[in-house]
Amino acid sequence: TDAKLFSVGRNSSAQIIGEELIKLAKLADGISDIGEVPFIPRHQELALLAIVSREQTTRTMNKFKKEGLIVKEDGRLIIPSIEKLQAFIV
Repeated sequence: TDAKLFSVGRNSSAQIIGEELIKLAKLADGISDIGEVPFIPRHQELALLAIVSREQTTRTMNKFKKEGLIVKEDGRLIIPSIEKLQAFIV
């Protein structure tokens, strides 16, 4: 959409990818502070959703993991604190 294309110019890839992860978690798990996606999204799929390169997506996901903002466990992607992820990407 035009709004999404406009936002790409204004937001960092970390913010866009973080927002997409939060959307996936809320779709799968409802609204809570802990987000869980019942699968681990492929970096290429996230890149397409966020309209960024797969390489940038991989770097961003690795940074999120290093910061403890996401955890990959038993084939699921867990966001231990949606609030902390939101604060990190602002």
